[in-house]
Amino acid sequence: MKRIGILANCDKERAPGVLKRLAGLAGDLKLELLADEATARLLKRCKTLPPDRLCEEAEAIIAL
Repeated sequence: MKRIGILANCDKERAPGVLKRLAGLAGDLKLELLADEATARLLKRCKTLPPDRLCEEAEAIIAL
């Protein structure tokens, strides 16, 4: 598994910190992160896709 989709509730107070940790772990594991536009603004290092495409292209989805 190499392509992980991330959907986050970006209004949550801890979302930026959790996404930063997730990006670091994904980098260590050489995983490609995919995210919707709102999540991508906080995640930074990812490919931005509309939610329907994200679910088609990701091999797994993490919802936060």
